[in-house]
Order: sequence, then C-alpha cells, then structure tokens
Amino acid sequence: MRLEILKSALYNSWSADTCYPSYRKVWSPEKPNEHQCAVTALVVCHLLGGEILERKHKSGRAFYNRLPDGTTIDLSDQNCHEADGPERPRDPQELLRGHTKVRFKKLLDNLQQTLPPGIDLSSPV
Repeated sequence: MRLEILKSALYNSWSADTCYPSYRKVWSPEKPNEHQCAVTALVVCHLLGGEILERKHKSGRAFYNRLPDGTTIDLSDQNCHEADGPERPRDPQELLRGHTKVRFKKLLDNLQQTLPPGIDLSSPV
C-alpha cells in the first residue's frame, strides 16, 4: 500500500472514537489527527511493517514509525520529531491493551470503509 493512499485514508478515518479517550470531548473534524498517534502508529506497523517508536514530550508521549527501509514517519503529523525525550522502540503487543486495542480495531474498521475496493486490511505485512 502506498503511503499517500494510507495517509489520505487515515485522514478520513480518524474520529472521536479513535482518539485518546481523555480528549474525545475536544476532538474536532477540523483537526482529526490530534491525539491519534498511538493508534496510527499501530495501524502503520500492522500494514507496512517496521517498528513503533516512542518519545516523551512536555504534554505526554508521541508514537510514530520506522519503516522496514529505515524511513521514519509520523502519519498523524503530531510533530514527534519535536519531542524532547530519547527515542525508544515499543512492542506493538504491549500497546494493544485496553482502550488502545479498541481504538486500533475501530480505526482499522474505519479504514476498510474508506480505502478503495480490493484493499484487504485483514492480511498485514
């Protein structure tokens, strides 16, 4: 799957139900990517492989990806490169707990409805 297609589909798939729970009341379709970094990083890892990276910053934690070719990307555009903590790899299975697992599944469902026909999200890398 091309990154441009995935990024566009994510933009149309993020919702209040997929954002971090404590920010749902302030989530807005005008800025759908806000507070979506963990589930977005999980989806990217699921679909494209690579690893999930985490950095701490002044308002919490930021999650983003390193693809198998070494490219670092942040499809939620949460400026993870501006985080001030050290970068550390995260195990996706550790992140897939509680509300994050529910949000991840919801985002995959939303993506499946948004992507062009013929793209099957049930068969990851």
